[in-house]
Amino acid sequence: MEKLLILLTVVALLIKKTSCTSKPIIATLDAKWPSTPILLESSEYLAKEGNDKFWEFVELTKSYHNFKTQLDQYNFIIESAGKLLSPTLLNLFKFSLSIRYYSPTIELFNQVSKQLTVPQCAIFIEVSAQVTCDLDEAVRWIDSNQESSNIYTYTFDHVYPSSHNNPVTAILYGEVGTATFGVFHEKLKELARSGKIRYLLRHYVQTVSKDKVRLSGYGVELAVKNTEYKAVDDSKIQSGDDNTGNKENEEENDIDGFLFGKLRKLHPDLNEQLDQLKSHLKENSQVMAPLKVWQLQDLSFQSAQRVMSADGDAALDVLQDISQNLPSKARSLVKTKVSEDMRKEILRNQQAFLKFDISPGSTELFINGLQISVEDLNTFSLLDLLRDEGKVLDRLSSTGVKGEDLANMLMMSVETDEETYAVDMRHHSVIFVNDLERDAQYRDWPSSVTELLRPTFMGMLRYIAKNIFNLVLCVDPVASTTAELISIADEMIQNQMPIRFGLVVVTETDDNVDGRTDAAVGIARAFYFINNDDGPDAAFAFVTRLYANSDGIPTADEVYTQFKKQYSQEEADDILGPNTDHDDLRKSAKLFFDRIGLRQLPQVIMNGVPLDTEEISIVEEMIGREIMIQTGPLQQAVYTSQLRDDMDVYKYIMEKPNVVKRLNTIIQDSTKPRIDLVGRSWSGDLPTTAEDAKALGNDHLVDIVGRNMKYFIGKNEMELRPITYWIIADIRQPEGRKLLNAALDQMVKSESNRVGVIHNTEADDNAGYPLSFVMEAILNTDSYVTPAIVSVVKSLLNDVEDYEAITTNIDYIVKLATPVKGFKISKLRENLEKNVAQYRIKTTVHQLFCDKVLNLKKGDIGVIVNGRVLAPLGTKDIFIADDFELLETLDMDTYARKIRNKKKKHS
Repeated sequence: MEKLLILLTVVALLIKKTSCTSKPIIATLDAKWPSTPILLESSEYLAKEGNDKFWEFVELTKSYHNFKTQLDQYNFIIESAGKLLSPTLLNLFKFSLSIRYYSPTIELFNQVSKQLTVPQCAIFIEVSAQVTCDLDEAVRWIDSNQESSNIYTYTFDHVYPSSHNNPVTAILYGEVGTATFGVFHEKLKELARSGKIRYLLRHYVQTVSKDKVRLSGYGVELAVKNTEYKAVDDSKIQSGDDNTGNKENEEENDIDGFLFGKLRKLHPDLNEQLDQLKSHLKENSQVMAPLKVWQLQDLSFQSAQRVMSADGDAALDVLQDISQNLPSKARSLVKTKVSEDMRKEILRNQQAFLKFDISPGSTELFINGLQISVEDLNTFSLLDLLRDEGKVLDRLSSTGVKGEDLANMLMMSVETDEETYAVDMRHHSVIFVNDLERDAQYRDWPSSVTELLRPTFMGMLRYIAKNIFNLVLCVDPVASTTAELISIADEMIQNQMPIRFGLVVVTETDDNVDGRTDAAVGIARAFYFINNDDGPDAAFAFVTRLYANSDGIPTADEVYTQFKKQYSQEEADDILGPNTDHDDLRKSAKLFFDRIGLRQLPQVIMNGVPLDTEEISIVEEMIGREIMIQTGPLQQAVYTSQLRDDMDVYKYIMEKPNVVKRLNTIIQDSTKPRIDLVGRSWSGDLPTTAEDAKALGNDHLVDIVGRNMKYFIGKNEMELRPITYWIIADIRQPEGRKLLNAALDQMVKSESNRVGVIHNTEADDNAGYPLSFVMEAILNTDSYVTPAIVSVVKSLLNDVEDYEAITTNIDYIVKLATPVKGFKISKLRENLEKNVAQYRIKTTVHQLFCDKVLNLKKGDIGVIVNGRVLAPLGTKDIFIADDFELLETLDMDTYARKIRNKKKKHS
């Protein structure tokens, strides 16, 4: 922790006549580290806005060294930043400089440089753990080191765009804006663009300032220990020009109803008398005389009246003065008359604030509807918050949202109504082994759902003969945890816990294994056969005995022996042996488990909500906790008659809005990165050459991709669609086709989404008609994507047997599209003959977008939904149509539906 130096200075005003003006005590706080260059701090602010903006700022400020005075340098910085920031964010940029927000970051870079053996020069380069001040020598090192070097990098390092995958890492240590820096930077930039180096920049200041960084925003407590006091006449202490400014501010403030600034302008000949009157009023106002209790009853109203009576910005000064000096101001405040309009407005506000649990007299801060903790507020967190809000404001404005619509959007809550999503567990492979509504052991229990409303002691369960809490165990029969889970379920059933237990036995669906040689297959077949033959209680009893009699995990022989005790050897051979006819449920269980998206076994699922199964020893505790959590919403449903005795409780639970067909941890991960889809726009069309495309910045790449995207849209083309999917795929690969196919399947069913394709091809397409070109040619046969175009694309994804043939033969492509009614065959042929060069550039732009913006490798697949990046996706992570349905449900419930409704309302 950095040591801080407290510098205490006493400043007094020069007063011609004796008065009772208080002398302020000003405490300033300096950091231990030296003052850092304001240009470097500015660059870090831009880095927070995006890596591209940082490097653009570096380019814009190359001539910084030509400015000599601090004022000229500051103005140059503001001018340069203004080219990259909106007016709103530029104001916050100035604020960040005033509080030295990024000075610690610059000092951090300096500390990193001290870990090296730093040469005696202002700028140097590190290559393969070697350091040099000589640029030519560094270039020779780079040429001789064409393999990846083991240089440790940090998350805060600045990596030159599109160089992150280059083999050799070169780190430049220097001060941005100096003449020497410009020379080194240009050379390393050239090497990075040629693919030779991964170019990193770290700030380094060789000549440090003698001044310390003046810290802002810290509350400082001065604990005075010295009890030896010296009498000092502070009225005679000179304070220079500060007196003039304070006097001017004082003149603007109300003193017992008098505005002395205006009085002096009206009566300049009475300055001396006005000074006497002012001095008299201030002396009387600061005498803390006793006040009656009845005089204090309206003190808060009177304080508010005094503040609101001040003009413009002076109101804040008055508020500060009253807040900091209330005891000395109280005597004058009690004389203030409160208008009836003011009193009524305050009372109305108090009534309105009660809805938000804000009681009269409490202090709260709201920024665009966000409630901010005043206790935890500081200058730096306030800047972060304002910055985030400013970005939202700018992005909404750039999309055409203005005026009242903009205010409504900013105030809108984007929290989902359902905190927890559940998965629909209704499937024939889920075998419930007990039934609270039918089994004899629960016959004496009350059977009305209104029993949920009966008061109980904290933590006690309600014993109701209704299947209200349904627990499903999905298990691998030969896993080490399965025996314990089965034992826990059996014990809870024996103890008559008010829970219905279900079991899903999950095994691989390989037809080449059988129950005589594979214990997992044997257990699954036996369980499902006994369930069909003798009922679920007998099936569960068989499984319970099997695990109880086995020493750990049952073997295939133990399963066979146990099954043979209950059935004949002939039946055992038929059920457990090869080529059995009793294997459908076992395979169906595996397909069901894969469909719901829960990849790991075991799973303990309460009413569709998966519980954490990492600690099997506390599963019972977790079950009890989940019952308590779910009881509240169920009680509310009973109270409002949404859940009644004549209803199937399990069906009601499984049909709630938060229940989905499939869960996916990738989709539900809120920490996934986002890209700005409404950043700076690109004024031109597609670049004409690959070299022009490579020179584009990230923001321009995003904008070009968005502007030139042709979207698949399902039924009702005029419907406002708040969900936008960009499918990143190489459609030459089966995984890419599968992902795009799933997105299109969901698009056809939905009126809320649209689908675009980003071609991240694994190889450079330079010959023939690559599939990405064919796709673009099909999409551009009309001004928008018609149902006929969708049909042709689906055929391209699903019906082609020889994808190599399609890339070399136009007739093959035309033949594929011919059966589709309404499709423009002639336009397709024209596109393939004349526009291949354009499609090649578009594919190049897509590849650069994936590389520079998303940091993906060629051939990687993924999904971008409204700017949220879900990529790369592994082979086992490829989304199916149910995943896209879940993705749409999550985003619609969180924000998209609310935005669409507001947009429709104000259209």
